[in-house]
Amino acid sequence: MSRPWSRFIQCILGPTLRRIHKTEDGLDRGGHSYTSNGLEFYADLTLRAANFAWNFSFYTGPFWIAYMFKNQYFTIEGVPFLVKYGNFILCIVLGAMWFRGVGRYYNPEYQKFIQVLTEAKNTTDHQIRERVRHYDFHFKQWPVDFKASESHSAAATPKGLSLEALHADSQASRSPGIISQILGLPCELLSYATMHTFGRWLIYPGHTELLNQLVATTINENRDKMVEKLNGLRAKLEAKDGNQIDVMFFDRRKNTSPKGKKLVICTEGNAGFYEIGCAATPMDCGYSVLGWNHPGFGGSTGTPYPSAEQAAMEAVMQYAIDRLGFLPQEIILFAWSIGGYASSWAAMNYPNVSGVILDATFDDIVPLALPKMPKRLRAFTHHSLRKHMNLNIADQLTRYPGPIRLLRRTKDEVIITSETPDVAFNRGNDLLLKILKHRYPTLMNLESVDLLTQYLHADDPIAMLSISNALEVDDIECTRMLREHCDQHSAQYPIKIGEDLSRPMRSQLVVFLASKYMTDFEATHCNPLPIQMFIPPWSLEDQSAG
Repeated sequence: MSRPWSRFIQCILGPTLRRIHKTEDGLDRGGHSYTSNGLEFYADLTLRAANFAWNFSFYTGPFWIAYMFKNQYFTIEGVPFLVKYGNFILCIVLGAMWFRGVGRYYNPEYQKFIQVLTEAKNTTDHQIRERVRHYDFHFKQWPVDFKASESHSAAATPKGLSLEALHADSQASRSPGIISQILGLPCELLSYATMHTFGRWLIYPGHTELLNQLVATTINENRDKMVEKLNGLRAKLEAKDGNQIDVMFFDRRKNTSPKGKKLVICTEGNAGFYEIGCAATPMDCGYSVLGWNHPGFGGSTGTPYPSAEQAAMEAVMQYAIDRLGFLPQEIILFAWSIGGYASSWAAMNYPNVSGVILDATFDDIVPLALPKMPKRLRAFTHHSLRKHMNLNIADQLTRYPGPIRLLRRTKDEVIITSETPDVAFNRGNDLLLKILKHRYPTLMNLESVDLLTQYLHADDPIAMLSISNALEVDDIECTRMLREHCDQHSAQYPIKIGEDLSRPMRSQLVVFLASKYMTDFEATHCNPLPIQMFIPPWSLEDQSAG
């Protein structure tokens, strides 16, 4: 194929160019939007409208199918109309692609871009591939910067733990017989269909194409700021399951602050993106930051099932260690809301990370979801979630031996089991309780659990302080007790302190630990986290972090 025709085909099939962050002469002009000519503009507008209509039709498909059945579109007389209508739409789409290609072919700026992209795809030269970062375009055609399958360093290799593997024996012992499996097949099929359609849309709405399109303008504007003002480096990672993960890295290691030597890996919530999510807080604190989008979110591909979340998180960790050069001990895992699942998986599989900070995170999706379902559907919901969306954060986090800090939002309206915001029904309480019961099993007897529940159910900070003062909690004395016990026995969890303590000392220690593991933030679920609330996790070895 001759070069002009080859370049024309590239213009037809090439990605949509949105912005030029830096000119090819190397001079940073602060970035400018790509200016398409009239032919490309209107053709691209037609294609975007067709794409939106397709996505809208997909998510409202059952209603359209019912309407067409009712109006006899699937009869012998109706099918020719559907074929004719489909051919008409196809001609419009192909024509728009052709005219868009013509417009791009005669646009010097797009010609320069497609040349850079073609060269980057056909070479491993770092300098040539780096030129791709000068442009913002459809991420699907961004060259892969890092493949998880090529990571072989010991530090970047996860322990290989997963909830499925950990509970395989117990699941096998409860496996029903052949007859029960046959009788339960309709229920299993319905469960699978539910969780692979609107079930996952409800749990992770951020991976739906409609939501991605609705927030696209805000996401793009914030990404421009990240690249042009904050020196963010965008990259594409390929996970072991084949999904491509969209990440953004902010390197602060050259700053004078020691915080820049630490990398905070940020995991967003179920409708969050690194462009508009929790990454802003540690960035403002001066840390190096690596943000990433869940599978199906933003530029990432795939669907956010637990296995895909694990593969994506593994790729992010390997990229941070192998490519960016951070040691696990220099990494802090920070997550908001449902992002706690991927971060707790990483903590379980990379036990040497510096610490874990979870903001507005629950313990387990099953007890969070069941109270919001009709009673007749709760057994079905329980089974479906456990089998297809088993987001049991507490089960993973208790297998991490390092420092943990939980941020509880006292006006949270999302991770509660009550109809109105009530701190007593915040599932973050249950996450803290499970952590303390695992780490301090002797201390956390029934009496201690009752005391902790009373403390966590307090309406406001003054009420919590009153309980602490009534018990005469002394941070110095509690720290001394813990250190003394660990010196005499072991600092490895579980720590079996408490058996020889008096009732008052036991009570003091319970409230002390609760205050060190959990910090309250008077806000609703989606309020941005202020920098003064981003506190490194407390650890007995480092009192300055407390």
